[in-house]
Amino acid sequence: ELFSKAGIFYSRRIGGTPSGYYDALTLASDSNYTLIKNPGLTQLYNATKFSGRTKSNLGIGIFNAVTAPMHAELRDKSGNIIKMQTEPLANYNIIVLDQALKNRSYITFTNTNVIRNGSARDANVSALNLSLFNKANTYQFLFNGAYSHVTGADAHNGFSSGISYGKVSGKWQWGIANNMVSPNYDPNDLGFLRSPNIFSTKLSGAYTQFNPGKLFNFRNYSISFEQTNLLKPFAAQEFKVEADFLHVFKNFWDVTFLVSSQP
Repeated sequence: ELFSKAGIFYSRRIGGTPSGYYDALTLASDSNYTLIKNPGLTQLYNATKFSGRTKSNLGIGIFNAVTAPMHAELRDKSGNIIKMQTEPLANYNIIVLDQALKNRSYITFTNTNVIRNGSARDANVSALNLSLFNKANTYQFLFNGAYSHVTGADAHNGFSSGISYGKVSGKWQWGIANNMVSPNYDPNDLGFLRSPNIFSTKLSGAYTQFNPGKLFNFRNYSISFEQTNLLKPFAAQEFKVEADFLHVFKNFWDVTFLVSSQP
């Protein structure tokens, strides 16, 4: 779990579809060229992972992988074979330092780095995660921050941050959270982000019956309110209300009901 703790590592980025795969298909659609081969997956030369935890509860994770350069082959009308590079030689690196603290608290530093051969795009993302619990483990403060730096033809930098506080144990639980992602934050060379440029605030509450009763083993009721805006330019995007309940019967069948509204 060390490598996924910061949320900036998505393993399918390594050995995935070459970035120029569809460029080769587009070129092949030209009547002057015939596609001979166009590999849909990037070959992996090697991958090495090391992880563990010291006596002082410092978790250490190191990961490295090297992928091969990939090429598509096309034939023109004269019969000449043309090689088109669809993915350069690439080196993927991750380092994680995770210090466990008292009361289940922790602080984690994660860095992902992708270096590609030649003038192709390179990327570096650093993230800091802090989780603090009180002595009774009833309340939690959580902070996540990340900064991305991308070089190449489309060089750009960006950041993301998240902060939350809430009651995380007992029958009654609640929380408030804020998440902010700048327009140019881009962890997608080794991570996965659906869309940047977000500013959202969420308030949630829940009631959970943990002890089995005559009919139910477990019951949970929750409600949340979330306002999402574009960060730049700052503008309302959506307001969402969700409420749900889960009932687990004595025979382990369950019933779930969810209501979601976007006024």
